Amino acid sequence: MGELFELKPSSAPFEKQSFEPHTKGGGNGGGGDMTERLERLERKVDSIELTLSRLNETMLKIDARFDNVHIRLDGIEKSLADVDRRFDSSSKSVTDKIDSATKLTEANTKTAIAEAKLAIILAIPAIIGAVYTVYRLLSKQ
Repeated sequence: MGELFELKPSSAPFEKQSFEPHTKGGGNGGGGDMTERLERLERKVDSIELTLSRLNETMLKIDARFDNVHIRLDGIEKSLADVDRRFDSSSKSVTDKIDSATKLTEANTKTAIAEAKLAIILAIPAIIGAVYTVYRLLSKQ
């Protein structure tokens, strides 16, 4: 079903392999004896812990500031909603006034047209009567 491959470790990437222990500083770990290295590491750990503690405090302050900003933004949002409601209310009021004025003007125009029609209708018989009277007067002469 499948083939088996044998993998042989290759030392090609490494020119020279050395298995000699490190003897720098006499601690066989390179860089001084073990006690000095341990003290240095402990100081570094303390420094890292202090830095992390400061970062934690800073993050808490930033978080509190974000909360304050969020509260302020909520207040601004409410104020804008109130302004929007007032604007809608005044806009509706102005629209109602304009509609009312338009209807009133339209009604006045219709009334004026109706009165003009009535005047014309009433004037026609008077004109006919006047023309007839003038005709009778002119025909008698």
